[in-house]
Amino acid sequence: NDKHGLTTKGRVDAIAKQLKQKYGVETQKYDRLLPGSMGDAPGDWMMGIRRKERSYLYRWDPDEGFKPVGEVVQLAVAAQAVSDYTGYVKVDFHFKSNPQCDAIIEKAGQDAF
Repeated sequence: NDKHGLTTKGRVDAIAKQLKQKYGVETQKYDRLLPGSMGDAPGDWMMGIRRKERSYLYRWDPDEGFKPVGEVVQLAVAAQAVSDYTGYVKVDFHFKSNPQCDAIIEKAGQDAF
């Protein structure tokens, strides 16, 4: 990748395009830099993502009108970074069964691992 985040951003967009084919248009798209962030130059894009000062993501949120598709009740695809030059794409799916799964994991504690 590069410090401008071109590859990471492009991959997020490509996966979001694929998700739109199944789940419809996203309910929210974020491309934001926190106020006061030092990473406002184009070459600071990945640094901003790594420091959590910049967000680049698509969301399908039920609170914003997303209608569940099958067991999927919410999803998101976002840019993440491990360094100022290396990024990856994170995709989160939330299913109808998430609350029950979370309760089982909480009850199991360290035994869940």
